[in-house]
Amino acid sequence: MALQTSGPISFSNLQTEFGGSHPITMGEYADYRVSGSGNTISMNQFYGASAYIPPAVPTSPIATPPYRGSSTYVITDGFTTRSGSHGYVRTVYFPTEIGRDIVITIRVKDADSSGSEDSVAWARRNGSGTSETAGPTINAWHSQGLGGCTTSSLLSTYQQASTTYAEPDYSAFYVYSPDRDDQFQISVRFSVPSDIPTAEGSNGVTALHYFSLVHYDDWNDDDYPKGVRVAVYQAD
Repeated sequence: MALQTSGPISFSNLQTEFGGSHPITMGEYADYRVSGSGNTISMNQFYGASAYIPPAVPTSPIATPPYRGSSTYVITDGFTTRSGSHGYVRTVYFPTEIGRDIVITIRVKDADSSGSEDSVAWARRNGSGTSETAGPTINAWHSQGLGGCTTSSLLSTYQQASTTYAEPDYSAFYVYSPDRDDQFQISVRFSVPSDIPTAEGSNGVTALHYFSLVHYDDWNDDDYPKGVRVAVYQAD
């Protein structure tokens, strides 16, 4: 959690955020300043400072999907990591904190040899239970072809989708002509918003607020959508 942006900051605040041991000296925290330089250090130079380092978007392959028509996933915010595999869209409850970044990665193994264009889309449900907005602004992403699907068959940039699938409004990567057993991997990273709910029970939240990363097969195929919906809530 970042330090406050106004009001007094104590040595205890610095130690809680950045670690260290007694006796505390101002100099040991100089590298965490967000303003100022040199040997003169004041507490207001630490307004908004954080020890948090966002997780990197992976460029190496994650685990191979176990069978045709399945996907594997990895979700991380740098503190907590969840991973698994499924042949459908899995909802994963994920504890995090406001101000962190979350990286979602899915790797898909295609099940058929027909059709022309697949998509991997992301969207956000804001917790109202009825409305979804176009996929959240991502601050980093990576796509790659694996296991028979060349990277050139993936768009080098993502674009706004115009077709309505199960997620009414979303942004998407497109995958051209994936064949049976072809594999591809998509990763996106976004910042956790300030309106995520607090936990309610061990595996539920006060309002379902999720970010989804889902593979949709083209209309000529009968594959089920696969990927993850990440239901985020504030960690204790």
